[in-house]
This record gives sequence, C-alpha cells and structure tokens, in this order.
Amino acid sequence: MFVLWLTTIIPQLRPLPCGQYQHDCNGTTAVQLAAILCSFGLISIGAGFVRPCSIALGADQLENKENLDNERLIDSYFN
Repeated sequence: MFVLWLTTIIPQLRPLPCGQYQHDCNGTTAVQLAAILCSFGLISIGAGFVRPCSIALGADQLENKENLDNERLIDSYFN
C-alpha cells in the first residue's frame, strides 16, 4: 500500500493527463508502469499470506467440544 500511495504523491510516478486529442497522450513510462505493477504485486503477496491464516485462526476459536451446536457455528463462519 505504501508503494501505491507513493504513485499518487510523487508526480513523476503518475502519467500526464491526456489532452483533448488522442495524440496529446504521452502514455506511461517504463518507471511508472514498473512502480504500479510492483505495488499491485506486493499487495497481492501480502494479502495471500494474511487471508488463509486468518480464516484458520478464526475457525480454531470456534472449536468447543462441549457445545453441541458447534458444527452449525463453524458452517456459518465459513459461509
């Protein structure tokens, strides 16, 4: 998220806005494209490590041998 935030703050990492005509657009540079793709890659890696662990830890908190209604709670949690 920090790298994505930097692409909005630093003007050199943002593409210039297009003018009225198509030939006014310069497009993105290689550095701008690398910065945005790097930020999306880091976000996806970070989310990939957090989400599977949080689901398993949450289900572990619901496990209670004394509660007969435990299976319904776990099914509700995963739905």
